[in-house]
Amino acid sequence: MLFRSPLDSEALTTVSAVRDGFSTSASDDAVTRMINRVSQRFAQRCARTWAWGISDESAPEYIRCQGKFWLYVKRKPITDVVQIRVGLHSYPNGFVGYTLHDYQRTAQWDRQGKIYRLAGWVMLAPEFDRMTGKADTRRASQLFSAEVQYSGGYILPQYDGTINATHNPAGASRNLPWQLEDACIREVRNLLVRPHGSLIEERTAGGWSQKFSDHHSGRGTEFDESTEAILDAETRPSGFMS
Repeated sequence: MLFRSPLDSEALTTVSAVRDGFSTSASDDAVTRMINRVSQRFAQRCARTWAWGISDESAPEYIRCQGKFWLYVKRKPITDVVQIRVGLHSYPNGFVGYTLHDYQRTAQWDRQGKIYRLAGWVMLAPEFDRMTGKADTRRASQLFSAEVQYSGGYILPQYDGTINATHNPAGASRNLPWQLEDACIREVRNLLVRPHGSLIEERTAGGWSQKFSDHHSGRGTEFDESTEAILDAETRPSGFMS
């Protein structure tokens, strides 16, 4: 009995969509593995989590504060924000902080996966006097973190219109941008048809030749130019604050 690789929960496309996009003799297992590989690399490149999900009190998202106005979460678009706390991780108490209520959201900002606070996201935590246990506001050396409990992310093609308790509890239609799925299919194709990662053109003694995408030819990018442009638009800003 052959083992078939499962499609990852973060996969940006499906086997059937890849086969509709181009002709390949690769097995379903090989196509699935390439989809998972490309989707994972996209996520790493963009510092994103693709699939809709919930970061609740059991598994909140932590973001290091830098004192700036915008906080960018991993998942977009944002569906709901339950709670945001700012504080420190301490042993043995875990995360110790206080809840903020003065952040702001709009539909546009939710689509971009960012949350605004006019006062800025506090950067430094005060040190505590070891003798009195009171905060010494004259000294501040530790960076605060924001603990975000929220829901958000894309409804991916494999969950389109299908109820899934974790990634599509409402059975909603997909909202993954088509250009992002197309980019994934394109890069899957590049992996399947390119015998070797750095090969640009292949010729045989019989005169047959095949040219491959030159995005590995020394330009310093992992993907082709059109894919890089799409990923740039999905990438979280450096430090996840701005």
